[in-house]
Amino acid sequence: MPAYVNLADIERRRGDEDAAEAALQRALVQAPENAAVHFALGLGLVRQQRADEALAALARAAELGPDNSHYSYVYAVGLHSGGRTPEALGVLAKARARHPGDAELLLGLSLLSRDAGDTAAALAHARTLVELVPEDQAAVQLLREIEAAAGRPD
Repeated sequence: MPAYVNLADIERRRGDEDAAEAALQRALVQAPENAAVHFALGLGLVRQQRADEALAALARAAELGPDNSHYSYVYAVGLHSGGRTPEALGVLAKARARHPGDAELLLGLSLLSRDAGDTAAALAHARTLVELVPEDQAAVQLLREIEAAAGRPD
C-alpha cells in the first residue's frame, strides 16, 4: 500500500489529482481496511473541494486507525470547517481518551471549545496543553488569549 500512496503523492505533485485519486482507489480495492489509504484519499478530496466525500474518507481513516491520533485530529478539523463543531469535539474527546498526552488533540480541543463558546473547557484544555509542553510558546500564547477573553488572567 505504501507504493500506491507514494504514487498518488507523485501524481498530486505533478498536478494530476485525478490520477492521484485513481491510484488510491486501486489501493482500496486491494486493501479496503487500510487507514493510511483512506486518509490520503480524504486529503486529496479536500484539495478537490469535495467536502462530503473527504469527510467520509477521513472518518473511515480515523475509525480504522485509532492508534494514529492525527487521523482523528484532521477529521475533527474537517467537521469543524463544515460547521459540525459538536461532532468535531466528540471525535477529539474520544481520541484524547485513547491518547491522553497528545498535544495536537489538546490544541484542537482548546481551539474548538473556544470557538464553540465553552470558555471553561477551552481554558482547561489549554492549561493541560501548557503543562504538557511548557516550552511551546504558541500554546502559552493561546492560554493567555483564552484567559484574557474570559477575564481571568493568571
